[in-house]
Amino acid sequence: MKNGTYDFPIRTPMTDSQRELAMLALWTAFEQHVRAEEPDHAEALFQAMAHPDAASDADVCRASVYLMGSVFRLTGANRELALRFILD
Repeated sequence: MKNGTYDFPIRTPMTDSQRELAMLALWTAFEQHVRAEEPDHAEALFQAMAHPDAASDADVCRASVYLMGSVFRLTGANRELALRFILD
């Protein structure tokens, strides 16, 4: 702490290409995760992510859980980019 403020590291903003790569990696992992776990309800969960206002609360909640779980299916730089994308 210096002068009553904390010294947190500064994160550089993601570039457009990093953001697009993170979205692609995250969506691909999400799609694979949902198709593996709930193949019968996959389309409903995809629609819940794309249009949450038009989906049921249960589908939006389940899709969100699968999305967060999908981050941990990624490895290396893709995982890091996906986490940064979610936190930004």
